[in-house]
Amino acid sequence: MNKLKQGLPRCVAGVLVAVALAAPWPAAHGDFETATVAIEQGDFETAFSELEPMAAAGDPRAQDAIATLYLRGLGVERDVRAGMSWYCMLAHHSQGGRGIMQAVWYLAEWFRTGGGMPGKHYNDGNRANEDPIRAYFWFSVMAGQKALYETVHEDSVRLGKIGRTAVGSVLYEEEKADIGEALSHWQPSRPVPSPDECLELPKGVTPVNQ
Repeated sequence: MNKLKQGLPRCVAGVLVAVALAAPWPAAHGDFETATVAIEQGDFETAFSELEPMAAAGDPRAQDAIATLYLRGLGVERDVRAGMSWYCMLAHHSQGGRGIMQAVWYLAEWFRTGGGMPGKHYNDGNRANEDPIRAYFWFSVMAGQKALYETVHEDSVRLGKIGRTAVGSVLYEEEKADIGEALSHWQPSRPVPSPDECLELPKGVTPVNQ
């Protein structure tokens, strides 16, 4: 798992600037440069107000950045679920690549641990909130990204296979088959109505013991 974390900027400003420089996607309904300057100046509220409409309009740079602000409670009250919902929206960009797969990894681990995240927040999870079905789905997305995304991040393919195997050990075969069926109909380019609804994926998979 460390390979995804290697080289990550240590500060939020570094994260946002790195996203701005690395991503070729055009901005929408906002000013990403204004947001990054505001972050560098410590004005997180201005950054959030610039990023929010861009994220809602589908700009993946803004979605990545606003997820970070939510997860760290900068410019907005800390809200891990909201941050994860924006990572989920980010996963719905068919370009793929390291940044998008990192978002998918965070999603998978959040569901697997019941609220924890890679890094110092791994232990924030609650066993009662664990959701192995959704964790298995997102680990499967990582493992099967070659058929789903334009750019493949090989390290995360291997990480996805490991996570899928681990989580699969607690699922019934019928559940894994249903998730596989749901994944066969899922495409990252397919629009999702809202961040909250994104976290409900995959739909139509019911735990066997319910």
